[in-house]
Amino acid sequence: MMGNNFKLRSVLILFVVSSIFILANFVGAATYDATGEWNLSISNGWTDGGDNCPLETDRTLSSTITQNGDKVTVIVHDSDGDITFSGSVTDNNYNISAFWIEDDGNEVTVSGTLILSSSTSGTGQMDISITEGAITCNKGMDITLTKQDVAPPVSGGDGGGGGCFIATAAYGSLMAPHVKILRDFRDRFLLHNSVGKGFTHLYYTYSPPMADFIAKHDNLRSVVRVSLLPIVGVSWVVLKFGPATTMALILLLISGFIGFVRFRRKYKT
Repeated sequence: MMGNNFKLRSVLILFVVSSIFILANFVGAATYDATGEWNLSISNGWTDGGDNCPLETDRTLSSTITQNGDKVTVIVHDSDGDITFSGSVTDNNYNISAFWIEDDGNEVTVSGTLILSSSTSGTGQMDISITEGAITCNKGMDITLTKQDVAPPVSGGDGGGGGCFIATAAYGSLMAPHVKILRDFRDRFLLHNSVGKGFTHLYYTYSPPMADFIAKHDNLRSVVRVSLLPIVGVSWVVLKFGPATTMALILLLISGFIGFVRFRRKYKT
């Protein structure tokens, strides 16, 4: 009996440690990988006034974003030269700043937050502070981000669409609600970390022939639909409540199951 309890405790400890490791990689992690070339459009400029504090004119600038985990560098290609911002990423929020001293001695500080609404677009605000001796100029503007040269979505051909080959074959349509949940989970989470990218690559490589076979057998389609339900359910919870809440729910369910098993064993003895 003691041996069984020791094994049970060991499994529980291993599960908790593994869950904490997984959770640490998701909580607060970047939702998107913004690395690439972007168009940064400036609009709705404001200023605290003064001849030496003119409004920023509406214009669009090319920008290069390099993201490495929760660290980000944004290089804005202005006509007067490149401006390099650095900062951190939490979820889909990019907090960046830059500081430099102009040739005339003015100190310039620019800071702001960019919020991505998808992997190809976002908005934000930037604040500029220019100090010339005892005089400070404050101004800012709204930002709209659009990624350049956005690749079209992956097509699944006869076996499916949007890369969700097996799910599309099982549910019969790329637009089926269950398929959409899996596709959204892939786009929001799997494609923005190395493990997810590796899994997605293997899936794209080997799943099309399987999807073709499934699509031709109605009974097999029914079996696959039932088999996919737990995956669809977990994906829905993650999309709806986030990875942290999902992991907490899983831990709660596992702990409850282990407690129930221990209670039954103790009751029987």
